[in-house]
Amino acid sequence: MKTLNKLSYLLILVISFSLISCGGNDENVQEEEQLSSVVMKDFKEKVSAMQLPSTMQNSSNQYAQQANAQFNAVKGLSQGYITLLTIPATATSSSVNDNLQAKSASNSKTYTWTANGVTIKYIISESSDRYTFSYTTTYNGTSTKLMDGYQLKNGSYAEAKLYDNNTVVGTLKWWVNGDVAKIEINSDNIKLVLETNTKNKSGFIKVYEYSNLVEEFIWNTDGSGTYKNYNTNETHSW
Repeated sequence: MKTLNKLSYLLILVISFSLISCGGNDENVQEEEQLSSVVMKDFKEKVSAMQLPSTMQNSSNQYAQQANAQFNAVKGLSQGYITLLTIPATATSSSVNDNLQAKSASNSKTYTWTANGVTIKYIISESSDRYTFSYTTTYNGTSTKLMDGYQLKNGSYAEAKLYDNNTVVGTLKWWVNGDVAKIEINSDNIKLVLETNTKNKSGFIKVYEYSNLVEEFIWNTDGSGTYKNYNTNETHSW
């Protein structure tokens, strides 16, 4: 699908750096990484809880399948992005892997580690109502910003920008309000909005091109749903 193709480049970037981030850790970092474990924690849990009704997942209807594909692409990209904001999980105290350090400053921490020749610097700063973060990679002496953003401390909203060659190529936004979670992705004049109720699994996906609503998928708790194309005015149900 056209929309999924436009997002694939972002997804590849996220997966690539997520894999790079799976290097070793240092004991001292484990003791001091409380701040890194807090950032995006609520959003990680809520995004993980976003699910489609089983009847919709197993439907052979082409529009239900399209909705499934869009849902999985948005959720997968969001999860990959959040994964970048986690200090490597395969933490060891081995001196061989003693390549990760944490430096504390006033309401700020900088984490650095090296894997496969790439040095990653992850900076988190805390203010009264939010955590801000930035993620930079250095390879062969060249530093490149991969992303930056912030999360409100009350867990209601977060946003991040993804960079390529230090130029913004996409943005992600997250909202959480009780059982309702929403993700918005913007890239190359395409915007996807996914909203679901994590309790009853109802929700919708809206696709915008140049700020114009062009497609909409809406589904119910029982897995039934409708599709509308605003360019052609065609509607379908499943």
